[in-house]
Amino acid sequence: MLPITILIPTMNRPDYLQRALAYYREAGFDGCILIGDSSEGEAADRVRALAEHFCRGGYRIRLLHFPRSVPLGGVWRVMVAAVDTKYVTFAGDDDLQIPGALRAGLAFLENEPSYAGAKCVMVEVWTGQASPHGEIVGAYLTPFPDYDTDSALQRFVTYSQMALSVQYGIYRTEVCRVAYELVPEPYLPYFGEEFIPCSVSVVLGKVKSLPNFGTVQQVDGSGGVWRRQT
Repeated sequence: MLPITILIPTMNRPDYLQRALAYYREAGFDGCILIGDSSEGEAADRVRALAEHFCRGGYRIRLLHFPRSVPLGGVWRVMVAAVDTKYVTFAGDDDLQIPGALRAGLAFLENEPSYAGAKCVMVEVWTGQASPHGEIVGAYLTPFPDYDTDSALQRFVTYSQMALSVQYGIYRTEVCRVAYELVPEPYLPYFGEEFIPCSVSVVLGKVKSLPNFGTVQQVDGSGGVWRRQT
């Protein structure tokens, strides 16, 4: 079993979650998937049913449910604290991580203890509609900079100049725990859930850029959990 957990926060979007879970099963991902669900009503029932269904056959899925009142920063902190694997990564319910790239990142980190994380290539795709299914009509290679200079200050400056989320990288779990434990309450939108923990992550250690095709991010109607706040 891969020693990595994919964190998937979701809210009222069971169709996207079903697509993701089916993909990981068919793609041969054999790590852990931790779902942080803030759904309500029928959507929450469907998410629970999906987790139970995909748990069959030894597929490792854990489900945490959060009241809608819990801000996304608080959801993140609890999810990261609950991880019991050596490594962790993130995928929105409308994103997909490539298992082969996760394996490449894990292999690199096992051999390079001075690095905090590794990130692979991300491609943004769109179908022209806010739906989990449809023909891809466009794609864009996300131009992430490198975060492997020896200077922690320079890594922070590099991140802050573009502020592209580095949460899709593969990280040592203790790095993510420190990053989210330092986020102050009350959680400020964007800063509490993304900018501060991403900044801390690159300050804590170098992040290696790998050439592997690593993440597919759908941009049509993306950000289901991000819409709880302005």
